[in-house]
Amino acid sequence: MISATEKPQEVIISQSVRERNCEDRISALPDDLLVKILLFVPTKDIVTTMILSKRWRTIWTEVPRLEYEDIVSNTNSEQKSVWWFLEKSLQLHKAPILESLCIQLKEICPTNVDVAKLVAQAVDRSLRRLLFHLSWLAKPTSMPNRLYTCETLTELELFNKIILGVPPSVCLPSLAKLFLFCVVYKDDVSLVRLLSNCPVLRILLVIRSEEDGNVKKYTVKVPSLEEFTYLYKRPLSLAENTRSLVLDCPALTKLSINDHSGDSCSIGNMPSIVRAELSTFCYPDKKILRHISSATSLSLTLTEELVVLCRPDNFSQLVDLTITPCDSGWLEQLMLMLKSNHELKSLAIKSILTRA
Repeated sequence: MISATEKPQEVIISQSVRERNCEDRISALPDDLLVKILLFVPTKDIVTTMILSKRWRTIWTEVPRLEYEDIVSNTNSEQKSVWWFLEKSLQLHKAPILESLCIQLKEICPTNVDVAKLVAQAVDRSLRRLLFHLSWLAKPTSMPNRLYTCETLTELELFNKIILGVPPSVCLPSLAKLFLFCVVYKDDVSLVRLLSNCPVLRILLVIRSEEDGNVKKYTVKVPSLEEFTYLYKRPLSLAENTRSLVLDCPALTKLSINDHSGDSCSIGNMPSIVRAELSTFCYPDKKILRHISSATSLSLTLTEELVVLCRPDNFSQLVDLTITPCDSGWLEQLMLMLKSNHELKSLAIKSILTRA
């Protein structure tokens, strides 16, 4: 039987057990491990950890990857942009190396703020990856010149209302991936200047907007480029004989061109090409298919212009072939290609569209 004198001791033991169970064990971890854990937490929640204690007030400032996004809802309630939170948190951030900064500012973003200044501050942190999506209601804006001389930048993604005005001093020695989504090109020179000063660029993805009219000759001449994706769906009614796509990338292994603009298209020799996709309503030069003849995987939208260029000896190494016929006269050319090709293992005909 338990005496009355033993009951207080039991209470003390019980309280001690509960205290141990509620112990803040995560705060006992070293700072570098806590920073790694915070990498899996959304940025807005990372910053709120500063209220936990004096120690936590600075831990979040060492996290090297940050993401900010405007959330636009369909409700009529007042919506606030992430801009003010973004600006203030970057001022407090202390990590010497910023591995990744992703910013998506939409129509609720204030139009009187200096986005270029903010990007310049990020570049000063030895920035390695920048994704900047700007869809505010103001006019397109330029990036700071400092961005185009960032020696640590390995990946750059620019979206929408960003003017690609590249200074003569441009030099991006580490840039390996470049994505340009519906940006506003200042002129032909800025594009050529940018690409010619990216000596290790391997992947380039371009999506051009219908309103893009400042670049007449879209020239991609990059000796190091291995993958190129190009999407341009400018209405054929706006086609001009003076506009063109010129591609000269001898190291290319993967090529995808989806061009419905009606512009001319010229492709240089690509002896290393492995996979190619051409969906073009444009005017290709006569050597376009010959220059991708080493491809083992090929997808073609057979327009009238491409059908006449399909010589049987152009694709002797093909293993996989997908075609989408758009005009009559393609079947005879296909049969000639099949007859001369002994490596083909897969053939797919996706659809047949005939003109009345």
